[in-house]
Amino acid sequence: MSAIANAYALSISSLERAEFYAAQKDREGMWEHLWQHEIPERFHWTGYAIVILDTWLDDQGVRLPRDLDPMFSSLWANIPVVLLCTQAMNLPALKKSLSALNPSGSELAEYWREFQRITDPEAPTFMMDAWRWLNIVISRVQGDDWLLIRVG
Repeated sequence: MSAIANAYALSISSLERAEFYAAQKDREGMWEHLWQHEIPERFHWTGYAIVILDTWLDDQGVRLPRDLDPMFSSLWANIPVVLLCTQAMNLPALKKSLSALNPSGSELAEYWREFQRITDPEAPTFMMDAWRWLNIVISRVQGDDWLLIRVG
């Protein structure tokens, strides 16, 4: 079981360029372009932990924004799982919602066990790392840029 989670800080022109590559069916060019805008903080565990964290957040009443502008439909069609996509101006509200939560490793690990049907002794660690990683990457996008988090 493997998946990776990546976060990108993208200007509107970067999104337009990625859309151009995707519309031309140049997946290699699209991914190369996106990787040039990857946020340096990497999540070193399985990306499924980020997906399960998203489920936990949803159960807490916090929805990660997915502003999938139809203008970039070719891009969205080439990204298997978009967990978050929004402009930086929308992130302060998300940060405020996240700051009201205080998950424990055991609480998040229980979600891992429930959804993966796997008991992993490292689950409290990697689920808390997922929590920290999400909080870090949402703080890295400023101005008019967009934050894109994908798992694939």
